[in-house]
Amino acid sequence: MKIDLATQRYKEGIFSSATVRRSPNNLNEWFIMLIDNDNLSFIIADYDDSIITSTDLENIFDALKKIGFSSAEVVFK
Repeated sequence: MKIDLATQRYKEGIFSSATVRRSPNNLNEWFIMLIDNDNLSFIIADYDDSIITSTDLENIFDALKKIGFSSAEVVFK
């Protein structure tokens, strides 16, 4: 899901939670997974449909803040 649509849906109250996880392809990178009220998962992408990943958690936290989240679960596995 593109980040602008995620922001819109967050404002509509669609999402119940956010999780930050390590990328299975590169354990040094992190990505965002949003869970909606129907318990469906969505990975956040940028405007070019590339999954938003970063080795710097601050970049991930900034993306979460942009969507509207003030908290998220971080999974270290």
